[in-house]
Amino acid sequence: MSIYGAMFSGVSGLFAQSSKMSAISDNIANANTVGYKRTDVPFSTLVTTQGLKHSYAAGGVRANPQMQIDRQGLLQSTQSNTDLAISGSGFFVVNTAPELATGAIANRTLFTRAGSFLPDANGNLRNTSGLYLQGWRLDSGGDFVNGEPARTSFASLETINITGLNFTGAPTTMVTFAGNLPAGETGNAIPGNPIITGVEYFDPLGNSQTMNMQWTPGTTYGSWTLDLVPAGDTVPLASYRVDFHTSGPNSGSPALITEIPSIVGSRNATTVGNDNPNSYSGDVITMDLSGLTAGGDPWVDGDRVNIEIGGTTITHVLAAGEAADDATLAQAITDAINAQVGGLLPDVASATRVGNSIVITGVDTQNGSGLVETALNSLTADAGPGFGVARAGNATVTNTTDNPNTLTPDVIEIDVAGGTSIWQAGDVAEISIGGFSFNYTLTGADLIDDNTLATNLAAQIDANAASIPGYTAGNIVVTGSRLTLTGDANDVDGSSLAGESWTIGALEVTRDTMAASQFVDEDGLPVTPTAQGDPIIARLNVALPGGATQLLDFDLGEISTLDGMTQFAGDYTPTLIERDGAQ
Repeated sequence: MSIYGAMFSGVSGLFAQSSKMSAISDNIANANTVGYKRTDVPFSTLVTTQGLKHSYAAGGVRANPQMQIDRQGLLQSTQSNTDLAISGSGFFVVNTAPELATGAIANRTLFTRAGSFLPDANGNLRNTSGLYLQGWRLDSGGDFVNGEPARTSFASLETINITGLNFTGAPTTMVTFAGNLPAGETGNAIPGNPIITGVEYFDPLGNSQTMNMQWTPGTTYGSWTLDLVPAGDTVPLASYRVDFHTSGPNSGSPALITEIPSIVGSRNATTVGNDNPNSYSGDVITMDLSGLTAGGDPWVDGDRVNIEIGGTTITHVLAAGEAADDATLAQAITDAINAQVGGLLPDVASATRVGNSIVITGVDTQNGSGLVETALNSLTADAGPGFGVARAGNATVTNTTDNPNTLTPDVIEIDVAGGTSIWQAGDVAEISIGGFSFNYTLTGADLIDDNTLATNLAAQIDANAASIPGYTAGNIVVTGSRLTLTGDANDVDGSSLAGESWTIGALEVTRDTMAASQFVDEDGLPVTPTAQGDPIIARLNVALPGGATQLLDFDLGEISTLDGMTQFAGDYTPTLIERDGAQ
């Protein structure tokens, strides 16, 4: 091997590395270039002369650049309606001229993966290199004008020109939805907030519209309410109860779907003042024992103490040391009283020593609150050991608190402001007060204005007063659109009037929207989805301006299958939202 051969081998390596570095630089520089495909530069050994047993011929290395034009690039969204992209294999066919060239100008057919095309002044689609996009002419039905073209020739390709294209809108007829609802949201005492997904569809004129799918978790585990509400409206077009399997082989799939009246409004009952508890306050008696262990006839250990509270007497023999002083005596008798609470003294809740005094509290029931009324409350002692001689000093009742055996009534308020602008004649108002519910169908006379509505609802409440626990007819005041109800003072249920009103609302208004939809099968025939595999397709009659309607089908999957909506643990996840039609 000559010195020149050795040098050439090194130089060839430098050239190869230079080519590779150049390719890497271009790849970095064109990272954001639309349609650019990276270049790789693998090396191969350069053999110049066949090697012999006792000699070596240096060959060096050669760079072999490879343009990866067949690789899938990153798809990006743009604001241009004429931008295109290819997912998978294939190329856009472009030409250097819009028409077959004549004379010295030659047409050249080229290929590209870059799909950024814009119309020129003549309506021809061209890319950033000025090349014209080619395609086969189609008729209005999407078929080839001149029959199936030969894919081995580009002779029948034409430059795409959008000047003469007039696109017509097509109404949406089918919306397909699939997704998962979070199972943990259902089965709570208070329903959770609705989950809302907007679905775009097109009306017969190609206008884009939106239908909101509103999923509200129910208080029953595995149950949801689906409201289909047109965007910008608050009243559902149709409502459905969807129950899912929560156990067994079909767990997570829909078990039953039922069309129900739509909730078009509700009003809560607010508490005016406090929510007064349905409990009584016990009477309080205070006895002072000061001076009993000192003076002319002091109480001593071994005496029998007669404790009379509320007409009931118990006894306690003072043990050694319990008459040491007034405070010790008071504590001993306090302990004796507490030992009989719930037994011989059922009307006493507790006894507490405060200094030399004993504070006795009655239980918070009607009998306990009458502890003071008996006027039989005393503390006396008999001298031991024969207990035949009464001690001269007695404990004195220094204070009593006579809590009356009455309850403070609850006061609740229902405001129907704004109801007449939403509700209409025929809507059903369910009124729930004090745990009792009744229905009332609204009429045109009720909906003159909010004040009239409040007055008429008050009359309905009074008409049902006999069935409302803790409420008497006439205990209602109407002020404008507000209804103020006062519970019965001496009734336990009336005392909890606020607590027993519906958590959701004391007034809930529903509308029969079931005439606006029906269930159909894949052929559009009416069907009731109940058995496994039955399609769940809700067909809506969407009102259009001028009185016409648009039929719009919502495909939610099948009963007892997992091909549509499901309910499993986790988050709300729409996995498929498709619709036909066009702008």
